Amino acid sequence: MADEFVVATEKYGSGSLERKYRFSAENGNVERIGRKRETVTTNIKQFFKSAFLPQGYPESVSKDYLEYQIWDTMQAFCSSITGTLATQAMLKGYGVGDEKATALAATMTWILRSGTGMVGSILFAWMQGSNLDCNAKKWR
Repeated sequence: MADEFVVATEKYGSGSLERKYRFSAENGNVERIGRKRETVTTNIKQFFKSAFLPQGYPESVSKDYLEYQIWDTMQAFCSSITGTLATQAMLKGYGVGDEKATALAATMTWILRSGTGMVGSILFAWMQGSNLDCNAKKWR
Protein backbone atom coordinates (compact mmCIF):
# COMPACT_ATOMS: atom_id res chain seq x y z
CA MET A 1 0.00 0.00 0.00
CA ALA A 2 2.95 2.36 0.49
CA ASP A 3 3.59 2.29 -3.26
CA GLU A 4 0.04 3.47 -4.02
CA PHE A 5 -1.23 7.04 -4.06
CA VAL A 6 -4.32 8.86 -5.28
CA VAL A 7 -3.80 10.09 -8.83
CA ALA A 8 -7.13 11.76 -9.49
CA THR A 9 -10.46 12.58 -7.93
CA GLU A 10 -13.44 12.87 -10.24
CA LYS A 11 -16.73 14.57 -9.38
CA TYR A 12 -19.64 14.91 -11.75
CA GLY A 13 -21.21 18.36 -11.44
CA SER A 14 -22.46 19.28 -7.99
CA GLY A 15 -23.70 15.78 -7.23
CA SER A 16 -22.39 13.64 -4.44
CA LEU A 17 -21.00 11.05 -6.83
CA GLU A 18 -17.23 11.16 -6.43
CA ARG A 19 -14.65 8.71 -7.73
CA LYS A 20 -11.00 8.37 -6.75
CA TYR A 21 -8.28 6.62 -8.70
CA ARG A 22 -4.86 5.43 -7.57
CA PHE A 23 -1.68 4.35 -9.24
CA SER A 24 -0.28 0.99 -8.26
CA ALA A 25 3.48 0.72 -8.67
CA GLU A 26 3.16 -3.04 -8.33
CA ASN A 27 1.38 -3.57 -11.64
CA GLY A 28 1.59 -0.07 -13.16
CA ASN A 29 -2.18 0.32 -13.47
CA VAL A 30 -4.53 3.09 -12.48
CA GLU A 31 -7.40 1.60 -10.49
CA ARG A 32 -10.56 2.98 -9.01
CA ILE A 33 -10.60 2.95 -5.21
CA GLY A 34 -13.37 3.13 -2.66
CA ARG A 35 -15.92 1.92 -5.15
CA LYS A 36 -19.33 1.64 -3.58
CA ARG A 37 -21.95 -0.63 -5.03
CA GLU A 38 -24.39 1.59 -6.83
CA THR A 39 -28.01 0.57 -6.43
CA VAL A 40 -30.46 0.28 -9.30
CA THR A 41 -32.32 3.33 -7.97
CA THR A 42 -29.11 5.37 -7.96
CA ASN A 43 -28.31 4.27 -11.52
CA ILE A 44 -31.82 5.20 -12.73
CA LYS A 45 -31.68 8.61 -11.03
CA GLN A 46 -28.24 9.25 -12.50
CA PHE A 47 -29.47 8.27 -15.98
CA PHE A 48 -32.45 10.64 -15.89
CA LYS A 49 -30.34 13.44 -14.43
CA SER A 50 -27.70 13.11 -17.14
CA ALA A 51 -30.28 12.66 -19.91
CA PHE A 52 -32.60 15.56 -19.06
CA LEU A 53 -30.60 18.07 -17.01
CA PRO A 54 -27.46 19.97 -18.01
CA GLN A 55 -24.09 19.10 -16.54
CA GLY A 56 -23.51 20.81 -13.23
CA TYR A 57 -27.21 21.08 -12.41
CA PRO A 58 -28.41 22.92 -10.30
CA GLU A 59 -25.48 25.39 -10.08
CA SER A 60 -25.09 25.73 -13.86
CA VAL A 61 -28.64 27.03 -14.52
CA SER A 62 -31.15 29.48 -13.08
CA LYS A 63 -33.41 28.50 -10.18
CA ASP A 64 -36.48 28.08 -12.38
CA TYR A 65 -34.82 25.70 -14.87
CA LEU A 66 -36.39 22.50 -13.51
CA GLU A 67 -39.88 24.02 -13.69
CA TYR A 68 -39.15 25.21 -17.24
CA GLN A 69 -37.89 21.75 -18.25
CA ILE A 70 -41.00 20.05 -16.86
CA TRP A 71 -43.33 22.40 -18.77
CA ASP A 72 -41.25 22.14 -21.94
CA THR A 73 -41.41 18.33 -21.77
CA MET A 74 -45.19 18.47 -21.18
CA GLN A 75 -45.56 20.79 -24.18
CA ALA A 76 -43.56 18.46 -26.43
CA PHE A 77 -45.59 15.45 -25.23
CA CYS A 78 -48.91 17.23 -25.82
CA SER A 79 -47.73 18.42 -29.23
CA SER A 80 -46.87 14.85 -30.18
CA ILE A 81 -50.29 13.60 -29.09
CA THR A 82 -52.02 16.42 -30.98
CA GLY A 83 -50.06 15.56 -34.13
CA THR A 84 -51.00 11.90 -33.83
CA LEU A 85 -54.70 12.69 -33.37
CA ALA A 86 -54.61 15.15 -36.29
CA THR A 87 -53.00 12.53 -38.55
CA GLN A 88 -55.63 9.98 -37.54
CA ALA A 89 -58.44 12.45 -38.29
CA MET A 90 -56.83 13.40 -41.60
CA LEU A 91 -56.51 9.79 -42.71
CA LYS A 92 -60.08 9.13 -41.69
CA GLY A 93 -61.11 12.20 -43.71
CA TYR A 94 -59.26 10.83 -46.73
CA GLY A 95 -61.40 7.75 -46.46
CA VAL A 96 -58.88 5.26 -45.13
CA GLY A 97 -60.89 2.24 -44.09
CA ASP A 98 -64.10 3.44 -45.78
CA GLU A 99 -65.23 1.37 -48.76
CA LYS A 100 -67.41 4.20 -50.14
CA ALA A 101 -64.66 6.83 -50.22
CA THR A 102 -63.56 8.09 -53.63
CA ALA A 103 -60.26 9.40 -54.90
CA LEU A 104 -61.91 12.77 -55.60
CA ALA A 105 -63.00 13.13 -51.95
CA ALA A 106 -59.47 12.33 -50.75
CA THR A 107 -57.96 14.81 -53.24
CA MET A 108 -60.32 17.61 -52.18
CA THR A 109 -59.58 16.98 -48.52
CA TRP A 110 -55.83 17.04 -49.21
CA ILE A 111 -56.10 20.32 -51.13
CA LEU A 112 -58.17 21.93 -48.36
CA ARG A 113 -55.71 20.82 -45.67
CA SER A 114 -52.63 21.95 -47.58
CA GLY A 115 -54.25 25.20 -48.69
CA THR A 116 -55.39 26.04 -45.16
CA GLY A 117 -51.88 25.39 -43.83
CA MET A 118 -50.30 27.61 -46.49
CA VAL A 119 -52.75 30.47 -45.92
CA GLY A 120 -52.24 30.18 -42.14
CA SER A 121 -48.45 30.34 -42.55
CA ILE A 122 -48.68 33.42 -44.77
CA LEU A 123 -51.06 35.19 -42.36
CA PHE A 124 -48.86 34.37 -39.36
CA ALA A 125 -45.72 35.65 -41.10
CA TRP A 126 -47.55 38.83 -42.16
CA MET A 127 -48.92 39.53 -38.67
CA GLN A 128 -45.84 38.54 -36.61
CA GLY A 129 -42.96 38.95 -39.07
CA SER A 130 -41.39 41.97 -37.36
CA ASN A 131 -41.60 40.29 -33.92
CA LEU A 132 -39.75 37.15 -34.98
CA ASP A 133 -36.33 38.81 -34.81
CA CYS A 134 -36.56 40.61 -31.48
CA ASN A 135 -38.52 37.85 -29.69
CA ALA A 136 -36.94 34.79 -31.29
CA LYS A 137 -37.13 32.65 -28.12
CA LYS A 138 -40.88 33.27 -27.83
CA TRP A 139 -41.62 31.62 -31.19
CA ARG A 140 -40.58 28.03 -31.03
